[in-house]
Amino acid sequence: TTINGLGERAGNAAFEELVMALKYIEGVDMGFNTTLFRALSEYVAEASSRILPTWKPIVGGNLFVYESESKASGVLANPETYELFKEKDVGLERKVILGKYSGVSTIIYKLNTLGFKISRKEAEELAEIIRDKAVSLKRALFDSEIIDTYKSYKGRSDKGRSYKSKADKKGGK
Repeated sequence: TTINGLGERAGNAAFEELVMALKYIEGVDMGFNTTLFRALSEYVAEASSRILPTWKPIVGGNLFVYESESKASGVLANPETYELFKEKDVGLERKVILGKYSGVSTIIYKLNTLGFKISRKEAEELAEIIRDKAVSLKRALFDSEIIDTYKSYKGRSDKGRSYKSKADKKGGK
């Protein structure tokens, strides 16, 4: 086996994929510290001057990223709905992003993680704004864009009321 499947010829089994398959599908724990797999894969990618694909099985940066309402809501309610193993098991982090497939529950969750408590009604109104912006940009929104969108929305809907996120109160973004 090789790290990231890199090797002299095509068809090399990726070590990280094999170890996780044995552990979680076959029930064979080989005793490896799998929490270091992401860091190891990044090191090998850098040393070999190759890009670590974001969608790579086991260690790809987007493995635990959710945009669609159904998947994000499902995984937040019960991670085992879509995840065979925990993100921490391979050195990754779960993230919910907002884009054209995001819905009300996802918007409430995401804004809450950014330090804003919003109502279901506000999230319903924001959903269309966020989806339109994501379609226009042809990508999901960055956290700073979500915050700006929310503040702009609040400025229009509450005229003069001031809302501050946890980051704003701490002096950061």
